Amino acid sequence: MDVGQSNPVADEKLRPERAGGVSSEKRKPSSAAAAVSTACIDPSADMDAFDEPDAQAVQTGWRRHLVNVPVFASLFLGHALNRIGLRRSVDGWRRATEVGTRSEASKFALAMLGLDLWSDDPLPSDVQDVDLDRAEEHFILRFAKFLRSEPLARMEMIHERSRSYAQNRRHVDVSVAAFGPTGELLSIRPYWDSSLATPKPREELVRERILPQLLRSFNDLRDTWDVCPLLESDYIPAELDGSPAAPGAARAYIKRTLSATFISFERFVPGAPAQLRFVSPDFQLRRSPGLGPLNVVCRLSHDGRTADVWVQVHHAAMDGAPVQEMMTRLKRTWGVVEDRTVFPVDSIKGDTSTTSAATTSPVSPRPCSTPKASTRVSAVQDFIDFAPVLALRKSLVERDTIRMAGGAPVAALLIWAMAHQPAMAGKKFAVTVDVPVIDERPRRVGLVCIRPGEYFETLSKAAAFAAFVHEFNRLLNATRAGRGPVCRALDAMALASPSMQTLALRNNPDRTAQIFGTIGLSILRDVPVFIAPSGDLGFTDGFIAIGDMNVPTTSGGSVGAVSIKGASATQINAYSAAIREAIGRATDYV
Repeated sequence: MDVGQSNPVADEKLRPERAGGVSSEKRKPSSAAAAVSTACIDPSADMDAFDEPDAQAVQTGWRRHLVNVPVFASLFLGHALNRIGLRRSVDGWRRATEVGTRSEASKFALAMLGLDLWSDDPLPSDVQDVDLDRAEEHFILRFAKFLRSEPLARMEMIHERSRSYAQNRRHVDVSVAAFGPTGELLSIRPYWDSSLATPKPREELVRERILPQLLRSFNDLRDTWDVCPLLESDYIPAELDGSPAAPGAARAYIKRTLSATFISFERFVPGAPAQLRFVSPDFQLRRSPGLGPLNVVCRLSHDGRTADVWVQVHHAAMDGAPVQEMMTRLKRTWGVVEDRTVFPVDSIKGDTSTTSAATTSPVSPRPCSTPKASTRVSAVQDFIDFAPVLALRKSLVERDTIRMAGGAPVAALLIWAMAHQPAMAGKKFAVTVDVPVIDERPRRVGLVCIRPGEYFETLSKAAAFAAFVHEFNRLLNATRAGRGPVCRALDAMALASPSMQTLALRNNPDRTAQIFGTIGLSILRDVPVFIAPSGDLGFTDGFIAIGDMNVPTTSGGSVGAVSIKGASATQINAYSAAIREAIGRATDYV
């Protein structure tokens, strides 16, 4: 699930059928209905075609109802305890991320490129290149100092059987890791926050026994877990844990080291295409132990003067918009070297003019789930010129119907155009919305869920789009006020225990898809690259994330980075092509 600042979308109250239309779902008969029709036309038709699916459906329905009994009991009990004040209200969105975004593949990532590494300590004018080891050390100390002013860095993850959640802590530690080419952990160096004193084992014990054992355990066991990481006790033998002088010191040392913000460095081979700077690191090969919510990869320029910072985030701990704001503060504090934030197009394929949606071939899909994941997930990145759709949005303001509807949000225009593509036809989209603090409710994410295809062929092209935008904006405003239909559904579900909520989502996939949609879309406009999250218990047709749509290119145009995650590499590749086609032909659909 996820995150963002977008303009969103739909509930079940307004249906195009009111205007005389019929959705494609309702026109399509079930297999049982089709068999009945066949039998009516041809009396000799095989009636087993009707009887067998119907019996199977009844049997499946009974099983589903039986499984739902404890779910409803948990909801009823939770509601009763909440009414009499024995249970505090739980934020529905946060609980949804705690049970539904626990896997490695569900994590999202943001990037800030071209940061001026030495703006706090300007280099002499006669220094052209900086030793990269020196630059790495400067980055570690400076970034750790930055994190200590950020509330989001003062968290650690707690993993239970049915949910993962974050809890606050006072200190901000950093652990610098080095990884091998296949993801093995080669070394780890803790940089501890001096504001918190923790009993430490003897230095020779740390150097000779504790850290070597930690490395062996991590490498032996890193492929044995996905949603529930190993505990600190799994990394250290009992005979090393404690001494009469400091009982439990080894265990405390391991926990603090593994729950820190992980930082690793990635160096490009000289002569590598400059475009690769905009392609995310393979976090599967730089995996954190999972006890801290942040995993950072830094890429230094060849001259050691600038840094590209990629931050992978556990979604149960925090959402995209707050992390985006943290990255914006990093940019403002350090500054950027402008010519190193430009997307290079001189050596890539594709038409880079501002009149074409295509800019370059997408990065080939690659796995982003662990061997132990319940669902295999792949990810793909693409770089697309959004200028046509942004220009169309401006021109639509001149239409009275669109102006009266409140304007056409970029997210609404995008999903409208994408729904016209065969790869996404008939899908229900969920667009993320940043919901501010309301009364005593914390800041959270809302979802505007709508199926654009229900508006097709019901009115004229322009009238259908206007009706869609009107409903999208109605839902958007309700969601931002915390009253959207999905907000209410999530809050109701949070009354159940985490295990029962998980059971409900798994046992009722059709209802889950009906309420929450099957394709997610999130837009964060202030970061050049936004790597999509995914859902462990939903979004079965994938999730799309888009960063800044106006990243300048070396040709004078602009691009936006698009990230897509999904269970099918073929499907997400088709989505990439569909988005290009949708942007290129957007004017034909409105």
